[in-house]
Amino acid sequence: MKLIFYEPHMCCPTGICGPSPDEKLIRLKETLDILKKKYPRLEVERYMITHHPQQFKSNRAVFELLSKKGRYVLPITVFDSEIIAIKDYPSLEAIESLIKRKKA
Repeated sequence: MKLIFYEPHMCCPTGICGPSPDEKLIRLKETLDILKKKYPRLEVERYMITHHPQQFKSNRAVFELLSKKGRYVLPITVFDSEIIAIKDYPSLEAIESLIKRKKA
C-alpha cells in the first residue's frame, strides 16, 4: 500500500515551520504519525512541486490534472495509484477506510 502526497511549494519538507504553521499541515503530520504506527507496511511519500518536479511529470493522472487545472488543485493525494483527494488533505478516517477496504 502506498500513499503519495503531491504538494505545493512549502518553506520546508513538512510545511510545519515558522511562527504560524498551517493547521492543515499539523493535522497531516498527526495523521501520518498515527498511520505509521497502525500500518507499518504503508509506504508514505511526499513530493513538493518545486523540489520534485519529475515526480509530478511521471504520474500521468497528476500531470494531466495540473496541466488542465493549474497548481490550484494542490495538494493531490494518491493511494495505490488512484487520486483520492485534490485541493485538500484527506482525513485520517478517509485514509483508514481505504486501507481497510484494501485489506479486505
